[in-house]
Amino acid sequence: LQCRMECKDVAAETLYDVLHDIEYRRKWDTNVIETFDIGKLTVNSDVGYYAWRCPKPLKNRDVITLRSWLPMGSDYIIMNYSVKHPKYPPRKDMVRAVSIQTGYLVEGKGAQGCSITYLAQVDPRGSLPKWVVNKSSQLLAPK
Repeated sequence: LQCRMECKDVAAETLYDVLHDIEYRRKWDTNVIETFDIGKLTVNSDVGYYAWRCPKPLKNRDVITLRSWLPMGSDYIIMNYSVKHPKYPPRKDMVRAVSIQTGYLVEGKGAQGCSITYLAQVDPRGSLPKWVVNKSSQLLAPK
C-alpha cells in the first residue's frame, strides 16, 4: 500500500515530530489500541510495540518493530520492519502481524509546507481472504 498527501500548512519538521510522538499518536490515530517503546538501540533507532483495531469481525493486530529514522535537511525518513522480542511474545487476544517494510517519507516544501508518502508492506497474518485484506487496507491506511 502506498499513499501520498500534500500538507500546505504543516512544516516537515512538525509532521516528523508528530509521527515520532507515541503519546500524541493516540489523538490522531483512531485505530491505536496500545503503543510503547521497548528500547532505544542507537540515536536513530528503537524497538517498539504497536497494536491496532481491525474492523469487526476481524481480530485486532499487533506488531513489534525495529524502527530507524534519518533527518536529511528538510526531508525525513522513518522506516520499520518486524522483529521478535523475548519479553513480548504474541498475545492470545491479538494476531501478530508482520511489517515487511513500512515507513514514511516527509519532504519539506518551503517554510510551511510538506508532502508525506506512506508505504506499508504488511502481512496481517491469520486466515483472511485477499479481498478482506484489500478492503481493510482501504479503510485503515488513510486514517
